[in-house]
Amino acid sequence: MTEIATRLGEIAEPFPALIVDQWGVMHDGCHALPGAMHALSDAKRRGKSIVTLSNSSKPRHLAKKMLDDLGFLQGVHYDHIVTSGADMRDHIRDPQDDFYRALPERPRLFVLATYDGDLALLDGLPCETTHDLEEADGMMITGLKEGESPEDFHDLLDRARMRDLPLICPNADRWVAMPCGRLHPCAALVAEAYAERGGRVRLHGKPDAHIYYSCFRLAGLKDSRDFLAIGDSLNNDIGGAINAKCGASVLIAGGIHRAELLDEGGEIDARKLAALVEKTGIEPTYAMAELRG
Repeated sequence: MTEIATRLGEIAEPFPALIVDQWGVMHDGCHALPGAMHALSDAKRRGKSIVTLSNSSKPRHLAKKMLDDLGFLQGVHYDHIVTSGADMRDHIRDPQDDFYRALPERPRLFVLATYDGDLALLDGLPCETTHDLEEADGMMITGLKEGESPEDFHDLLDRARMRDLPLICPNADRWVAMPCGRLHPCAALVAEAYAERGGRVRLHGKPDAHIYYSCFRLAGLKDSRDFLAIGDSLNNDIGGAINAKCGASVLIAGGIHRAELLDEGGEIDARKLAALVEKTGIEPTYAMAELRG
């Protein structure tokens, strides 16, 4: 049964390393969450190794810049950054599975959509972009702009399926919580719609256990049980921690599940949490309303 905790310090002591989600745990997309800053700096003072693991399509240097801009400092609040976008870049540079090996040596990618129009993710990679779906070797989607929905892409997906184009999605998130509390749809919803059509899809990031191995390596620890994984998505963060056999997991209920789990006072409703765990079959070790020291 999930234990409701109030402070990270209460539960982190047995674990030499933490794997921490970014959006929904460290920040809300626009602002740092003060409790998280204190919790992470306190964990660092206690000697914890901290790896931030994000289903972000940003390469590592841009993910670091965002954390810098929000006030999270490397060496003070965390040690290493792993992103699903960086994982995708590694696979394009060095094809590691049949999906990527089937692509041409320098594939032409049709970009379905990006969250902010930024294609820095592709800088320096052996690939090109094209605006013509008919000449593309594959597709990529990194996010949806404000106002876009997965349904907007159904015609394009139907055309792509006729050509059996593969789809790369360097962000396995389905939803993200905006500062106002509204949920914004993410790229994985479009990828799922394409997979339902029989399309070939390669998702990067949590809950796939593969990306956790980068965290283990960077922290210099081989035993997955040494890691406490923290995130706000029951499916991606907690499911990923279970898939990777982490020692324990913490669900931050104030992220994408806030409407389902928090009471009017902003604290966890234990009955709602139990019902969601029963419904999904995914059980975190601990739950906190927000990350606090």
